[in-house]
Amino acid sequence: GSGVVDLIADTLSVSQQRGMTRRESLFAAFADATALVIVDNCEHVLSSAAEIVAALRKRCPRVTVLATSRQPLNLSAEVVTVVNPLGVPLSSSQESTSPAFQLFVERARENGAVLRLDDRGAEAVAKICRQLDGLPLAIELAAARCRSMSLVELSERLDRRFELLKSTAGDGHQRQQTLWNAIDWSHQLLTPTEQRRFAHLSVFLGGFTVAGAAAITADDESGVEEELWSLANQSLVTMVLDGDVTRDEMSESLRQFGHQQLLRLDAIENARDGHLKHFVNCAEETNAHIRGPDEGTQVQRINLELANLRVAHEHAVAVADRHA
Repeated sequence: GSGVVDLIADTLSVSQQRGMTRRESLFAAFADATALVIVDNCEHVLSSAAEIVAALRKRCPRVTVLATSRQPLNLSAEVVTVVNPLGVPLSSSQESTSPAFQLFVERARENGAVLRLDDRGAEAVAKICRQLDGLPLAIELAAARCRSMSLVELSERLDRRFELLKSTAGDGHQRQQTLWNAIDWSHQLLTPTEQRRFAHLSVFLGGFTVAGAAAITADDESGVEEELWSLANQSLVTMVLDGDVTRDEMSESLRQFGHQQLLRLDAIENARDGHLKHFVNCAEETNAHIRGPDEGTQVQRINLELANLRVAHEHAVAVADRHA
């Protein structure tokens, strides 16, 4: 707590006054001030940051605090604004106006790259932006690579993104030097149970339900639902509503990071087996009800899970499970 107070006081040029603690001096300096105080990257000191922000707002009523964090501070007066990834081009007509596309081109040229933005080059940039889910840091790191490889080559090599997306700049924070470090910064905040869940979710492609997440590890759905809520609260999965069904999604970069954690845990085969078993059951249930009044619901279910069904089928072929 004292470290956070000292950092805020130093940044705001507040000296310790005689007969007061540094904390009391900070409150006294801003007691009647109208100010905006920005507290950045709170997630690694969440409880200390939350405590000082709450006290600052109480003692200094005309001070507004803008806090950035991978997860909310959980204060009663807090207003949470989710910062979404940049919009990516979904068609050729959106390329020039897409924020992700524009950022990539701007950063590539700032790094000295000469871009050929003909139809082929523009489509490669659009593909890169989509593969990186519109994440600004990932796009900036990818753009820096354009001095050493073509746009098409870069778009075809992002399956090795953690090897490629690294910065050579020496003045940035370590967590922003590589895409791996940026994700690991958040991953380290998870409990061991949450880390295990996060790793197992990487076997899904195209999203998943609570029931699916629980089925691959044969866990109770209520406990898994709490874990997914916590992961969403820490910006590692995204909850989306599809009709009346809540699904969760992971960006491709997070999914590939989770895959590496699953390999480290030596749990990938068990996870894939659980995934296969779940989607065999899904297919059997759908087949039993596809003809009848429930046909529309079943078709929608298959459409939502098509990518997962393909992944499950590939695993069944790989392990020669003829029944599955």
